[in-house]
Amino acid sequence: MSKYVILVNDLSDESSKAIADAVARSGAGWWHWMPHAWLLDDRQSRGVSYWSRLCTETAPGASVLVFAAAESPAAAGFLPATWHPWLIEHWT
Repeated sequence: MSKYVILVNDLSDESSKAIADAVARSGAGWWHWMPHAWLLDDRQSRGVSYWSRLCTETAPGASVLVFAAAESPAAAGFLPATWHPWLIEHWT
């Protein structure tokens, strides 16, 4: 299982939805509460190139940056309580 952070810039609402739909169809677990940012829990460990390609093919012209995250990444922040359950289950 691998964890990834996807950051995308220059997205229309339509392109953002298209990426969200493509990520959902991939079967990976995902968190997308912040615009143009996704956290993934990919049990297939498909790699940063796979996710970058998925985004650029889904939203041509968008700027895309994908990071592989540590298995238990450290994080700090202040988020609404409704954002917590997925993070606790998949990223801690």
